[in-house]
Formats: sequence, C-alpha cells, structure tokens
Amino acid sequence: CLFVGVLSLLPLAEDFLLRCASLSLGMPLSLGRFLLDLLPNSLQQALAVDTNCQFQSGGHGGIGVSVAKDNVRTLRFGDDPGYVEAEVACQGPAPGRLRFPWSETPRQMSCEDDSVRETLGCKAADVSDGEWPQAWQRLLEGCKAGPQKILFLGLGGGYYQSYLATHCTSSEQLTLEPNETVIRAARDYFGFTGNVVPRDATSGMKLLSGQGQKFDAIVSDMGQHPMSEEDLAQASTLLKPGGSLMMQWCYGSARKHELNMDKMMDFFVDVSGQAGKNESGCVFYGAQTALHQPMVPPSSTGSASESAA
Repeated sequence: CLFVGVLSLLPLAEDFLLRCASLSLGMPLSLGRFLLDLLPNSLQQALAVDTNCQFQSGGHGGIGVSVAKDNVRTLRFGDDPGYVEAEVACQGPAPGRLRFPWSETPRQMSCEDDSVRETLGCKAADVSDGEWPQAWQRLLEGCKAGPQKILFLGLGGGYYQSYLATHCTSSEQLTLEPNETVIRAARDYFGFTGNVVPRDATSGMKLLSGQGQKFDAIVSDMGQHPMSEEDLAQASTLLKPGGSLMMQWCYGSARKHELNMDKMMDFFVDVSGQAGKNESGCVFYGAQTALHQPMVPPSSTGSASESAA
C-alpha cells in the first residue's frame, strides 16, 4: 500500500522537480517539459511493477485490469477490495509498456482507449499450466469423454470457460453475464472468445428454460452474488437427469458455507464442498440432479414451471 501511495504522488513530485530545475537553470517551463518529453517514461511509469488500466463504465466502484511482467492478467472490482475476480495467463510474451510523453502521462490509463486495448490486448488465454478444482472433476471427466452442453453463470475473465474450451473441444458452452463492461474486459484483455447472453442468472435461466433448453452441467461463479433458492430451482429444471451443478463461493464463514450446502440439498443429490487452495477462502461445491427427474420442492415447482412455459 505504501508503494502504491508513493506512485500516486510521483506526478506531483515530478512537477515540483521540473519547476525547481527550470528556475535553477533559468529556462522556461515549456523548455523543461520539452526536454522531459524526450525521456521514454515518466518516473511513475518506470517504477510501476504492473501495467494497469481502468474502465470508465460498468459500476462496481471501478473495473480494473492489471497486466504483470509474466503476462498474467487480473481483474479487480473497486467495491470488492482485496479480492481478485479473475486471474488468467495470456499466450505469448508480455506486451511492451505504453509510452506517453511526460507532459501527457495520464493519471489512470483507460481500458477503453484504443491504443491501450491494442497494446495490452490478449488474443488467446493460456491455460496449459492452469488448474481445475478437484471438486469439479466430474464435469471435466464427463466433457473429455464426450460432447456436453455447459452453462456458465458469471464470466469474470472467462478462465473456466477458456479451460474447458481447451480441454473439451467438442463441448458447447454458453455464459450468462449481465455486465457489458465485464464482457468487454474478458474479450479484450483475457482472451475469452465464447458465447455470452447479456443477462443475469435469474432472468437468463428463465429465458433458457422457456426455450426448452437443457444442459449437462451448470457452473456458477458469480463473485459477490450467491445463487438464490429461485436460481437453484431454475438450475435443477435446466439440467438433464443426472446433470451436474458446480458452484464457487468465496465469501462468508464456515456457517455460511454450511447453509449453502443445505440449500443445494433441497434441489440436488450428492452435494459436496471442498475448500480451494492457497487459503483463498473459496469453497467449490458439486451436486447432481436425480437420475429420474429434477428435484424441485413443492413450494418452488409452480414458479419454475411457469418460467419454462
């Protein structure tokens, strides 16, 4: 945090040094700025470890993208400090630094800027060394064995979508993501190339159910938004008999995770949860629909069937 604070003050320090140097050498400020513009980077750019940009739209207190020297990209939301929404490696070497004249260096680069997107863009994700949650092995083994139809709730940087697209090439994927800025970030900076319906999970699953669609698996990774009971009911009707629901949840206490499993047991069988690695606080849940028919409690049957009509 101290390092970030120092970086944020560097533009002011540079301006102060410019004025002092200009006065000492008896030259006008305009000449001093001209000479500094001959430098390849400002001090702020030269000392920065990662290259960062931020979207001006999309809410969440600001949607930011960071590109590290090893070409790993992270997606962060301003209203969720300390949590990485997505981390995806991009194929190829890390992009070069964006160079601005000293006098034109922006305080914050915009991810919507064409030159930023062209320099930092990612054409394809690199999941060759990526990991897949152990609790979700059933899904991975199933799609490797044969074509499957998979629905994703939430996009982030599209890591799970890119992973399955690489390892299950014959499977069909569809993602529900309501935030257009997140979709743009995933496509431009994380190498995501899949199909997206710009709707939230609740309205999107109702739409798909009304179309009579069925899926072999549903993967929920909606960040700060847990699956509601209505979402679980909709998921159970969208899944084929014996289909799998996978869910990631990274918030709350152990009791909260127990409540998540209790809710899932109202709609699914064979429910399990497994903590993620690196003390991330995330739990990966796995569950199945019954082989004979979806398990929907009587209280939810009406709303689910009405949505499908």
